[in-house]
Amino acid sequence: MEDFVVKISRSQAYRARRLALEMIDGSHQKQFTRMWDYAAELLRINPGSTIQLLTDTRDGPNAQPVFKRFYVCLHAIKSGFRAGCRPLIGVDGCHLKGPSGMQLLEAIG
Repeated sequence: MEDFVVKISRSQAYRARRLALEMIDGSHQKQFTRMWDYAAELLRINPGSTIQLLTDTRDGPNAQPVFKRFYVCLHAIKSGFRAGCRPLIGVDGCHLKGPSGMQLLEAIG
């Protein structure tokens, strides 16, 4: 902030950054509402794939479903795994950055 001779507080800078990122990336809530579109598109371009999207339902007149998990097994990976299955299966995962604190888990064979 000193480089640009701007006098703003740390909280003002934080809010401005958050608003700018939301304008660029969109809100996390809006991104999660597009998960059904993403699942439908994956099934359209990868017929034979397995996709499961799990949400929780909330009570209330304007309640929206809450995302829980998303499972994807593409047809090419599924058929390749069945054709030449290795006896060893590994599981790997990582934590995703963002306000949701979610994890990405994958099974490797």
